[in-house]
Amino acid sequence: MKDPKTYRPHDYEMMEAIEGKAVKDIGPGIRPLIDDMFHYPAEDSIVHCELCDNYEKPDVKISIGEECHYVSLKSGRSKSVHYEGTKSFILFLREQGVSKESQKTLLRYFYGDGTMTGEGETRLSAHELRKKMEPQLEAVNAELDNRKLLRACVRRFVFEGTEKRSTKADYIAFGNPTLYIYASRQEIEDFVLRRRFGQTVVPHIGPLFFTPWVRNVHRKPSDEWKRHFVHVCWPFLLTDIEKIQQAREEEARRLSAEEEAIQTLS
Repeated sequence: MKDPKTYRPHDYEMMEAIEGKAVKDIGPGIRPLIDDMFHYPAEDSIVHCELCDNYEKPDVKISIGEECHYVSLKSGRSKSVHYEGTKSFILFLREQGVSKESQKTLLRYFYGDGTMTGEGETRLSAHELRKKMEPQLEAVNAELDNRKLLRACVRRFVFEGTEKRSTKADYIAFGNPTLYIYASRQEIEDFVLRRRFGQTVVPHIGPLFFTPWVRNVHRKPSDEWKRHFVHVCWPFLLTDIEKIQQAREEEARRLSAEEEAIQTLS
């Protein structure tokens, strides 16, 4: 059995930092997350943390008493939020009402060999494909640009995953026990639905970009199976979570100032 301390060091680091500790003893890098999740629990409340299964979206389960929350942890320059089989990905888009033409364009872009199955002879690079397919990719992006689909994509790719039995993530926390910045599921949904994101030829919806896991242009045998998986990434995930946290802190300061003003009047 693999030791999580070795193959999931970042997750283990979080668990080790808070498991079995009283709230008052939680370090300042994690304490704001605990206060936010549990609405400022009593100082002597005991926090428990355990690792989730590796296939699930959340990495850790944090609980105080009967209340628990699930957190997806990110570190370093992590931009990946999801991997999924190409067929499953296309079926999801079909269920959301995406047109057959856009489905076909995405398959041709993912495989890059002129086919929708990956059986073509000549494989093009991402740069070559973007030049060759620019009008078709722009049409796909125009169709994907709608709020209902964006909400469904954020939920599936960021918080829920594809496994029916999987536990859903409630928060994303970026960093390490020295300092985590974080955002709740609701904060992230609200953020992406009210913003306009930059345009690019790469297939995307909102901040989420869709690419093949590996194009394998040079036909490396060990990577061939990865051609049949879609990689969903959020290139500016850390920056966007920082913006969410900044807005939260500014709102807290505004409310605190209003409360002080009311107390002064009374």
